[in-house]
Amino acid sequence: MKVFNSITKTCIVSFLMMSSSITFAGTLTPADADIVAAIHAKFSADNSVAATKVAVTSHSGQVELTGRVDTDAEANKLIELAESVPNVKDVDNKHLRVNKSKHPMTDSALTAKVKGTFVREKLFGDQDVAVMGIVVETTNGVVYLTGIAANAEEIKNAVKLAKSVHGVKRVKSKVQVKKAED
Repeated sequence: MKVFNSITKTCIVSFLMMSSSITFAGTLTPADADIVAAIHAKFSADNSVAATKVAVTSHSGQVELTGRVDTDAEANKLIELAESVPNVKDVDNKHLRVNKSKHPMTDSALTAKVKGTFVREKLFGDQDVAVMGIVVETTNGVVYLTGIAANAEEIKNAVKLAKSVHGVKRVKSKVQVKKAED
């Protein structure tokens, strides 16, 4: 059965690579193959990045994106989608280039990573996070959270998750608890 699952995963990854312009390199462990396959599936399902030519690798949950995209928005979406996959520990985007971009992606990449972490936790984790109610912005490595959450626990979880993202220097939160309507 394990051989069948391994062959099935290899076929799925191969199909996803052929159906999109996304590639991966190297030999993958089964866990990393699952991560790469899930990232490919998310990229292929999202029309805003499905046509990008980006290589995806994973080693022990450390994902690397390599390639060129046309806009910062595409790069940020790729990072956010990759970060939202279960078992991804970090997304390295230092080899992801934006055509004709004159500014570093560091802050926008951190914002995308934090957003992806929130989505992953909301979908697959056990901590409640106000994904839609919290706005994430980053300046010089400092993440600023604003918006509305249902309760103080959601705020605490959002701050904790944002702090867990590699590269975040500090987190400043001005998220407020939604007031009960009279």
